[in-house]
Amino acid sequence: MKRRIQVFTILADRRREVVLPLARQRIELDLDDSVKVNYLKFPGFLAKIPGLEKKEEGVNHHHGKNRSTH
Repeated sequence: MKRRIQVFTILADRRREVVLPLARQRIELDLDDSVKVNYLKFPGFLAKIPGLEKKEEGVNHHHGKNRSTH
């Protein structure tokens, strides 16, 4: 039972410190953007994805689209 209380406290803290501030920002997502672009809009919230933070050539990180398609 003590472990459950500890887990609940951790989850409640995370909700208050991370989830609610992000929710209040009403972050807009564009599903046509890459996972990389949308992932970076949620720092500290999503689990790390290995290799996702590496820069890719030819990607416009503001819009997440390949420059050659503009």
